[in-house]
Amino acid sequence: MLVRGAILFAVILAICWGAISQHSPQQWQTDKKQAEDQKSIGHNSQKQVAIGEQANNPCNSKCRICEPEKNWWEKTLTDPVASFTGVLALFTLGLIVVGVRQEFHLRDTARKELRAYIGVIQGSMVWTERNNLGRHIDIHLRLENTGKTMAKKAVLWVNGGVRKSKDSAGPFPESKETEEVVFMPGAYWNKHLNVSITSEELDKLMWGGWVVFAWGRITYEDIYGKPHQTDFRFFNCERREATWDVCPDGRGISAT
Repeated sequence: MLVRGAILFAVILAICWGAISQHSPQQWQTDKKQAEDQKSIGHNSQKQVAIGEQANNPCNSKCRICEPEKNWWEKTLTDPVASFTGVLALFTLGLIVVGVRQEFHLRDTARKELRAYIGVIQGSMVWTERNNLGRHIDIHLRLENTGKTMAKKAVLWVNGGVRKSKDSAGPFPESKETEEVVFMPGAYWNKHLNVSITSEELDKLMWGGWVVFAWGRITYEDIYGKPHQTDFRFFNCERREATWDVCPDGRGISAT
């Protein structure tokens, strides 16, 4: 699109310059002078050469009807054909600029529609007690690639912890990353995390208003090689016996 537009503009500009050169007043005066000189040429060859040189030289001091040479800007303003051609060239340039911007916009829109999008679509928190783990909260998160193409080099970090209130989540804690994977469109990624708790913390979770947070971060590349990162944070909200639903904490969610 850009190459075709540049070629079209060059052709219009060449036509414009040719019109300016052919329709300038100085050119008309020179042609008229040449015609008059040709009629008055006699049989004297030396006189013919002298008159021819005088007619073809617009800056000859003996030329009384020739005008001073005008620059291209003056020619464009004084000659109707050149003016119209100049306006046409500017209009064509404007169309080329608009076309190029539209092409870039459409290309960017198409990439956004086709790229991968990874996020958490479902989650839960369950309180359990096992002999080998003791009291703990089992956090389950399901991630999905809701985009139309695969995500490459996908790496996930998750962590969990108990806090005294929703306002005390704090920054994203350090956690161990997973190995790089390829995340196909529509694929799921189930992640389980165990958070150990004490009896006091469990009582505070059940009756004291304490909160369990699940932090996460996933980085990946789309098919165009552009990197993306999604940060998320969830907390336990509605409880059904030993199970909590998870609700997103908007202050800890971001995506690129």
